Amino acid sequence: MAVIKIPGGSATLRDKLVAERHYRILEAAYISAGPALQKLQQETPEDDKPQSEEERVANMITKGEHLTMSESMSLLELQDAAIVAFLERWSLSQPLPTLDTVGDIDRETYKVLSEATKGLVIAALGISTPSFEPTPVQVDEASGELFPTGVSNDLDGP
Repeated sequence: MAVIKIPGGSATLRDKLVAERHYRILEAAYISAGPALQKLQQETPEDDKPQSEEERVANMITKGEHLTMSESMSLLELQDAAIVAFLERWSLSQPLPTLDTVGDIDRETYKVLSEATKGLVIAALGISTPSFEPTPVQVDEASGELFPTGVSNDLDGP
């Protein structure tokens, strides 16, 4: 469990999700945000130089100017879902936020919680970032067929 400072106190974030309700919140928000995420990932930088995480995020924000209001809201709702799912407890006097009340958190507290949870959705849902590297292949000398490296062409098994 990670303990972070928030304005007026501290908050404890879950290391991993255990309750099904937390997974459902994240999965539903991720599915809703899918078209917007896909749209952001389709555009690549003009030059193929490697980018730092900060540059990648800045480019995505810039590309976000081309999102519809609905697509933009789906990304914000995904962030809200991450906060609700990962926030285990806090020292503030008000109750923990729900999906209905997360927007009522003061701006500074929301920013801190958003920053602390932004990368957790991918890990929690077991989503892998697609690779655009070509898959190495082997040629079966007997048949001339191509097989991805490491994949057996023995259909009968061992």
